[in-house]
Amino acid sequence: MDKESLALLARIGLNQYESRAYLSLVNSAPATASEVSEIASIPRPRAYDILEGLSKKGFISVQPGRPVKFSAVEIDEAFSSLKKHKNEEICKELVDIDKIASGLKGRVKDFKPEMKEEENHVWVLRDRKNIYSKIESLISNANESILIATGDDELKRKIDTYENTLREAKKRGVNITIIAPKDSKHARKAAEFAKVITKPHNHRIFVADNHVVLYLTPDEDEKKDVGAWISSPYFAKNVRKLI
Repeated sequence: MDKESLALLARIGLNQYESRAYLSLVNSAPATASEVSEIASIPRPRAYDILEGLSKKGFISVQPGRPVKFSAVEIDEAFSSLKKHKNEEICKELVDIDKIASGLKGRVKDFKPEMKEEENHVWVLRDRKNIYSKIESLISNANESILIATGDDELKRKIDTYENTLREAKKRGVNITIIAPKDSKHARKAAEFAKVITKPHNHRIFVADNHVVLYLTPDEDEKKDVGAWISSPYFAKNVRKLI
């Protein structure tokens, strides 16, 4: 059986037996569970349950009778059904997340301990998705200024990810400065919503309101990205001077 096809089906969540059963039916006439078991080399005792599972996922249709027969749903139709089910699941999960957040806020009192103005706090963020989520939050909550120092490839990613959020910050009166490499290909686009300074540098730094600094390691592997989130007005002011 084609290994590449099996790998593609695995990427959408089908297990090995489900993938083998579906591909066997795509290439054959309607078949019984026993026949599919033989063609697809799957355990006979599990064949019926595997086919029932594929039916619920919209990949095969069931022909009632004695014996029951199964046939593959056309690929376009099967994947259209899968997309619909996935969208429904995602929408339900998002609604549940909102309900959980609302319920938690109702049960847990806001607690913000008093801090000395110059007290330092450092947190570590791992994985680019978590880092980008924090940057999104910092941009959305900035009141005075934002400074971004970044490489050119990273600048493109930031424009793709945050352009609308940065434009909204600019409308609020936030001063946005981006420091890009001297030969930046994306500086012109960034200049539509920020003051852009081009000069040689190797920094990946984000500063919000001269108070919070997010320092990113220079790793291109998004899963290995690490960010040090530092809440320190003193540190933020000095970082601005250094870059």
